[in-house]
Amino acid sequence: MRHYLSIIPILFASSFPVMSQGIQTPIKNVFVNSIEENKLSFHNLSDVKIIIDIYGDQFEIQPDSGFSYECSGYSYLEIQVKNITHEYFELPCSSRVSFSKDFNIVNKVIR
Repeated sequence: MRHYLSIIPILFASSFPVMSQGIQTPIKNVFVNSIEENKLSFHNLSDVKIIIDIYGDQFEIQPDSGFSYECSGYSYLEIQVKNITHEYFELPCSSRVSFSKDFNIVNKVIR
């Protein structure tokens, strides 16, 4: 009986999905967090217009705005931030991408 009781906390903990608090990006001042919805969500908190390329489709994100991209059929997406040095990076579909207030296209520095 004692052995079964020691397994219960492990089973209970494993029944909840684990969401990571942050995903490392190669671009300075760009942060990614996991979300529960199956979409890629973008938030531009900076003062510059950002152009995102997702498999050839380009999206403009104006300052202080955002948009969501439905991930039908994908579990990971490759995104490219245009006009900076780094080519692209891959993200899980259930992610929120935030361009911080300090993000700038001039920031061509890769972490």
